[in-house]
Formats: sequence, C-alpha cells, structure tokens
Amino acid sequence: MGLIIDVNLTDDNIPVVKIQGEVDISSCPDLREALRKEIAQHRKQIVIDLSEASYLDSAGLGVLVDAERKAKLIDGSIYLSGASFLVQRALQITQLTKIFKIEASVEAALDKIRRNS
Repeated sequence: MGLIIDVNLTDDNIPVVKIQGEVDISSCPDLREALRKEIAQHRKQIVIDLSEASYLDSAGLGVLVDAERKAKLIDGSIYLSGASFLVQRALQITQLTKIFKIEASVEAALDKIRRNS
C-alpha cells in the first residue's frame, strides 16, 4: 500500500495532516513536502493523525523529527495523534516521545492546542 496524505484546516486554522498507509523511504518525500508547506505558511501547531498509518520506518521518523525542528524555529510544535501500538513503540525505542507532543486522538491534540493558545 502506498501513502495517502490529506491536509485539512480546522475552523481556527490548525492543520490536521492525516496519513494513510506506509511511511517509508519511498513515500517520505511526499510527507516532507506536505509538512514543509504548512510550516512555510507559519502554521505553528500541526496535528499529524497517525491513526491509519500502517507502517513508519526510520526514514519516516526522520521526516517527523525534521518537521518538529522546523516548527520549533517558528515557536511551533508537532502533535502526533492516534499512533498504533507499533508506531508508539518505535517512538519509545528511539526516545522520540521526549520531543513530540503525543495525544490519543486528533480531538485531544486540538483541545490541548486550543487550551494553550
């Protein structure tokens, strides 16, 4: 299965990037570009919905780390939501849980963003 990336803005202009399928070395450029576009528009808080991501390899993790670094440059953050057990485990093993804001759902991430605004 390939990768489908769908970006939608909430009514209050928060991008929700929904990922469906496998994030691997061949699909990473598409994800990198989608996240760069949002950051370039100074959308500081970005929610990435991983609930339908079936696979996330080290290249995919690298794209997420790069996006977090770029978001921090504009005082922003990347929120990861809905990660499967395997994706959560990859984040834990690599200790990336220390740099990302991780929420159980898109709604929980949006609530946190709105409360901190």
